[in-house]
Amino acid sequence: MCCGDGGGDTSSERAFVFLDQYGEAFEITDPKMQVTVTSVQDAETDEAGMDHVRLQQTHQGVPVTAGEFTLHLREDRIRFVLAKTLNGLEDLDTEPALSAGEARTEVEEFLIKHFDITDAKLSPPRLEIFNRGLFEQNRSSPAATHLAWFIEATAPGLREYIWIGAGAERSGILLHFSQLTDARNRRVYTANGTASLPGTPCRFEGGGASGDTDCDLAYDYSGDTYDYFFTQHGRDSYDGNGAALISTVDYCPSATDCPYQNAYWNGGQRRMVYGDGFPAADDVVAHELTHAVTDYSADLYYYQQSGPLNESFSNIFGETVDLLNASGTDTPAVRWLMGEDIPGIGAIRNMANPIAFGDPGKTSDTQFVCSGIEYDNGGVHINSGVPNHAYALMVDGGTYNGITVNPIGLTKAGKSSIAC
Repeated sequence: MCCGDGGGDTSSERAFVFLDQYGEAFEITDPKMQVTVTSVQDAETDEAGMDHVRLQQTHQGVPVTAGEFTLHLREDRIRFVLAKTLNGLEDLDTEPALSAGEARTEVEEFLIKHFDITDAKLSPPRLEIFNRGLFEQNRSSPAATHLAWFIEATAPGLREYIWIGAGAERSGILLHFSQLTDARNRRVYTANGTASLPGTPCRFEGGGASGDTDCDLAYDYSGDTYDYFFTQHGRDSYDGNGAALISTVDYCPSATDCPYQNAYWNGGQRRMVYGDGFPAADDVVAHELTHAVTDYSADLYYYQQSGPLNESFSNIFGETVDLLNASGTDTPAVRWLMGEDIPGIGAIRNMANPIAFGDPGKTSDTQFVCSGIEYDNGGVHINSGVPNHAYALMVDGGTYNGITVNPIGLTKAGKSSIAC
């Protein structure tokens, strides 16, 4: 939702002015009684120059589980709002029928029965208003709202979030799930010049270098790509849920097509596949992994107008990882070149000057493809030159087609692109 008028001296005050005006759209009729501020991030700590205010929905002082607002402000205006709130709370009794001590006992019994754990550390029980519908997007019927105790249980290999019904209905465990966030989980195999997938294991997470250059570089550069998306965009692997990064190197589809001069993301098998030497290019590795990110986010068709965007996002983040990871060739002469480190082939694309490789830099260039699937799926690779070029201009600035673009750098440009 966008946008709110100004009002108020601070970001928090402006957020409440917005809710005074538009709160009924979120079932909030009395913001000062139904909402509390949980955090404020101001423009001094935000690379995009925006303030962010997070608010928590409450009822009679009890927080609503996952009932939150995030308001994004620039200067004195609300630019957009992310929110999910719970309605129908007017008659909900917030006096628990189950005590905090009884809730702890139920959790201890639950952990023994289902996890065989007797020594977990339990957080102090916290009273919440709980409705599974705020978690689950595809319910066929409305979920019931409960008063609940929330307890976090931790032990080696365990971090379980647990909600226990606290109302008179004594509904037991309402929901539990693991909150363990997996770090990098890389698995690399070698096909040894064959079409065998996944191939023979050559390096897994935490293991030492294998001595196989392609294996070790696929491992290193997939880690660099994971780190970029995690630290810059808060995304835990390509699916956002810590999926393993699986790669197969030295792949050949047939004896006559060997060495294989290509690399691709195999969405069906959820793995990256590389021909001999291709993992040496960090931008290629990041390019293929970004296709996986696109599969699990925008899910763009690889055809016609959406196809070049799909391909361009892989170029954008592939080159961004290349420019930030302090590996590979990063001299000024190869800035914005894609694939400059592919052995025996070299660069295949120039994002700052697409025409150099026969790609268009703007839609009016003669290189721009307007034909159908019979030609590069309608220009998937070729037409990616246009958004590639736009990104390079965003980062470094420049004058093109009579327009001067001021640079915003890799961090802001990357955040702007991920939002698309």
